[in-house]
Amino acid sequence: MMKQGNYDIEYAEIRGRGSNGKTGKPVSTSPAPRVIPISDMYRQGYSEPKDSLADKYPEDDYFKEGGGVAFTSYNHYNNHKSNGGSTTPSKSVYTSHHIRKTKTTSSSYTPNGIEAGSRLGIKPNITAEQLADPDVDDLQVMAYAASFQHPKMKIKEPPKVIEVIRWGELVKVTAVTLENQGDIEGTYGPMNIDGVVNQKVSLGLMVLDNRVASADITAELDSPGKPTQINLRKVSGNQIEASFMPTEEGTYKVSVFCKGEVITGCPVRVTAAPDNASMPQSVRVVSVPSAAVDEDLQFQVDVSEAGKGDIDVEITKGRVQLPVRFTHDKGVYTIHTKAKEAGTYVVHIRWDGEPITDDPMKIDIFDPSKCRATGDGLADAKEDVTALFLVDPKGAGKGELNVMVEGPNSIAKCNIDHNSNGTYAVTYTPVEVGLYTVKVTWNDRHITGSPFHPRVTDSRKVRILGGVPPGTDIDGIIRSDVGKAYSLETSTAEAGPGKLTAMVKTPSGKRQAVPIETQADGTATLNFIVKEEGEHELHIFFAESPIKGSPFRLIAKPRVLPVDHNKVTIMGEGARLAKVYRQSEFTVDGSLAGPGRETDSYHYSSSTYPESYDYSSSTYPRTAVSKHHSSKHHHSSSSSSSQKVSKANASSTYSGSKTLPNPKTHIDASKVLVFGRAARSAEPHKKNEFTIDGMYAGPGTPGVRMSGIKTDIEIQLIPQGNNVYKAVYVPELPGAYLLHLTWSDRQVQGSPFKVTVAARPNADKVTASGNALKMLVAHQTSRLIIDSREAGSGELTARCMGPTKMAEVHIGDNRDGTYSLLIGPAEAGKHVLEVKYGGEHIQGSPFHLRVASAPDPKQVRCFGPGLEHGILATFNGRFICETRGAGAGQLKVRIHGPKGAFKVQMKRNDNKDRTIDVRYNPVENGDYTIQVKWSDQHVTGSPFLVKIVDTQEDLKQVQKDFPTHTYRQNGHVENGWVEDI
Repeated sequence: MMKQGNYDIEYAEIRGRGSNGKTGKPVSTSPAPRVIPISDMYRQGYSEPKDSLADKYPEDDYFKEGGGVAFTSYNHYNNHKSNGGSTTPSKSVYTSHHIRKTKTTSSSYTPNGIEAGSRLGIKPNITAEQLADPDVDDLQVMAYAASFQHPKMKIKEPPKVIEVIRWGELVKVTAVTLENQGDIEGTYGPMNIDGVVNQKVSLGLMVLDNRVASADITAELDSPGKPTQINLRKVSGNQIEASFMPTEEGTYKVSVFCKGEVITGCPVRVTAAPDNASMPQSVRVVSVPSAAVDEDLQFQVDVSEAGKGDIDVEITKGRVQLPVRFTHDKGVYTIHTKAKEAGTYVVHIRWDGEPITDDPMKIDIFDPSKCRATGDGLADAKEDVTALFLVDPKGAGKGELNVMVEGPNSIAKCNIDHNSNGTYAVTYTPVEVGLYTVKVTWNDRHITGSPFHPRVTDSRKVRILGGVPPGTDIDGIIRSDVGKAYSLETSTAEAGPGKLTAMVKTPSGKRQAVPIETQADGTATLNFIVKEEGEHELHIFFAESPIKGSPFRLIAKPRVLPVDHNKVTIMGEGARLAKVYRQSEFTVDGSLAGPGRETDSYHYSSSTYPESYDYSSSTYPRTAVSKHHSSKHHHSSSSSSSQKVSKANASSTYSGSKTLPNPKTHIDASKVLVFGRAARSAEPHKKNEFTIDGMYAGPGTPGVRMSGIKTDIEIQLIPQGNNVYKAVYVPELPGAYLLHLTWSDRQVQGSPFKVTVAARPNADKVTASGNALKMLVAHQTSRLIIDSREAGSGELTARCMGPTKMAEVHIGDNRDGTYSLLIGPAEAGKHVLEVKYGGEHIQGSPFHLRVASAPDPKQVRCFGPGLEHGILATFNGRFICETRGAGAGQLKVRIHGPKGAFKVQMKRNDNKDRTIDVRYNPVENGDYTIQVKWSDQHVTGSPFLVKIVDTQEDLKQVQKDFPTHTYRQNGHVENGWVEDI
């Protein structure tokens, strides 16, 4: 920048001027370190340029002189000056255009200039004051200025140039291809394309620089509705394809990026229109179910991807065609029909006049009412006894048979066998008594008569109060008298829902029904009068099965009254005097002597003719011919050698007392009685005794012996008088023995008797098991298993005491060394259970049991967002089940969604916590049915209906159509559905 007076020349636009005086093109525009001060410029003979700044800027900021002259070099300037300013400027002189000037002062400029030169390494040969002086020596100034041509200052290297890569320009879209339409031509910049729903769109990409890797390229797709996936795949070395399938109408925006920069040709917008082409092969049948006769059958046909067309459905079986009704919603048709008869129907579906498949589908229509179930197992069954019934599905159509047998507290195991004739044999074994429910279904539909309710009973559980029938002796025979009323009490409380009946078979063969009085508590009393002498059979049945011990033997004898032979009288002449060959008569009267028998003997000097008589009456008139039992006696005498007549000497015996001489007695071994426990069982190494009573058996003595497998046992008989004996024996080895008994060498009825010799039972080896040891529920029957298989022979007894009441306890023999102990507490609270075997407490007895209150599902409260309608994206499938106050029970939660059963998670903080946290996670829209049961009974509000939808608008409509009501009661929240009736 050069100084001229009070002005600095900052820059000049130098234009060459030709000989014609016109301004040429600009030569350069730059600061002009070589520009000569204006005071030395040649200013004469040049006109002012037309575009002079003096016209545009009237202020004194620019020179108004138009012809400022500049010289290209210092020599040029000297030549010009030495020639007196006559140097021609045609080639060497240039016009000064846009010469800007700025006012300054020497004090502000000159030191700065000197200092700037010093920084360039130029040593000043002039001071600032000299340089500012107008009279300065020009040569000195020029010398200083010339030193600037060779500065000693080091010039810094220019900064390195950093190359900027535009990655988006290294990849470009080369083609767009539509399925079934080919490539779209014409543009490789952002474009709009018309597409078709369900037809693939592909973008061809070319990589223009090998610095671009496949991983650098990404793609995004903005869809009009649900998110749609876009895929990238490498086709060749520098060719990449981006593709997607539009699934609904609207505009899709495709953006492809290279290292985050949009590539050339993107974004591409594809507007998908409905596909009007018909594609029958794309029709999908959602489900083709089976159905029952006269039941509405529905299945769905999805044509959302089949293009344009109309649907036609025919369902036929031979010449029978079913009526068909359609409903349509968002590309899905629901087909409705109903069949009147069972069979296999063919389904023909056509779309736009063409069949959707070459193999028509089939629907099986069944008729469960044609299934017939027959057999005793549907009406009556016995506990622990396999029950049987048959199911005939003839005419019911194709299907599957299912049977479920539910007892009061159990589910019986069922077996179904398919017979060769097409029927099914169903067997089940009930494990408890009570009224059962048998559900028989054909394709999940109840057949005719289902559910059935058989009565399961166990006649073995009918108990005779007192243990044995009244009047029973050691042989189990009931002894009674003719004309005496006989009464027997039983209990059927444990035997199930059956009826007790009884019948007596008399010695004469008659069958006599026995009247029974039944009480509400299950007690039944039998009453009848024994009318005949001899052995009777008492048959007792429960549910038409004999009870344990039936038939019972009952032996009736005439009623025994006191006998007084002194009151027997004999009347008539024949008792004192008789004539030869003449009939003689006398009468024996025992009407006042009581029951008895009479024997007569007649003695003569020559011979004796005894006659025996046995009458049931007490008066014996004697007549008729000799050797005949008639009302009167007669006798005659004769002699083969002479007609000698002798006086008869007669004697008589009445009921064992001698009234006439030489009686003859009858022997009956069946009237021998055996008493005592030792006649049935005994303990080793101990004295065991039983009694033999032959009082009514006639004269004789008993014969007795006991034999075993390993050894025989010696028995000692000790007479007790009146034909009564005491038998004593001491067994050494346990085991089974046979007791042989005779009377006067005649076998006693019932002999040989079985005698079991067993060691004393070991109660410590008897165990009890079952959930009832942990907790019982009031008014419900629980079962324990008592195992005595290692304890020896013994008697099992049990009783259970509650806070104020005794619990019902029943013992059932499982006949395998174990027992079923049934406990029915009548109240809640602590109970004490005593179980004894052989009179001693078993292992763990007495047991302290906890009895909870009976379950009350009405006290269970369910609440939470999982029981309310909601939106799928934000749905919270959690709810709480509060069971406080509901008693003992089991909580069951079952959720059925649009596609069937649904997984449920349940938990609680600890075992004492009565609050259960329930969670489920729906994955699709639809109806969800939530069943909450407490001890198999629905809680209040169950089943709950929850509808899950997509949008807030749908939710509002659902809440309007299916309102829910949540309210608080006693501090709990309860859900229920409101319905105006």
